[in-house]
Amino acid sequence: MFATRENFLYGCTLPFASDRAGGEDGTLDALVAGAFVEKNRLAQPADVPPAILEAFTPDVRSEKPVRSLHRRIGPRHVYMAMDAPKNSIVEFRAKGRPELWDPWTGETRRLRALGETATGTKVEMPLEDHEAQVIVFSPGTPVLAEVPSTEAPCLRLPLDGAWKFELQPTMDNRYGDFRLPVTDSIIGPEARIFRHFRPARSGDAGGGGERAPGS
Repeated sequence: MFATRENFLYGCTLPFASDRAGGEDGTLDALVAGAFVEKNRLAQPADVPPAILEAFTPDVRSEKPVRSLHRRIGPRHVYMAMDAPKNSIVEFRAKGRPELWDPWTGETRRLRALGETATGTKVEMPLEDHEAQVIVFSPGTPVLAEVPSTEAPCLRLPLDGAWKFELQPTMDNRYGDFRLPVTDSIIGPEARIFRHFRPARSGDAGGGGERAPGS
């Protein structure tokens, strides 16, 4: 429960009638106005989760939903996260030195953080999504890692002087997408032409003929 009514969100139908006076009950209207703040009234229940996420910082944030538990033990923030794939980026609502704790062996190892935000720390998850990952933030400075690039590596080759190239067949015609009848072969590059008819005009000996596309 929150301390004041200013922190409550309402995503359901509020009382609008009473068994005492029906729908024109001024006393009920006054009670509703006093109990339910106008700015916190939402149109439908589906509007509640986005409003909560906007008003409060969640314990964990990531592209894929992650289940988590968060406890504060002394100076440390302890998280147990599930469903976070290996090498995925999860932001925890804590700062400090992130560590992975093994509850079976008692071993700990430091984790590299990908950076701090205004509300927490981004960490690259070390285990698979089916494993429970105990992430502990201890007092100290995190070991920052370089953010991995999402761009594919690009190979650049200088083309000085005369050069040749070869076109590889790529058009799969097993279903007749490119040519009929259907063939089992992969079709290579082709230059297409088509026939069209242009009505003859005065002084023009035009007519049907083979034309390249766009001519």
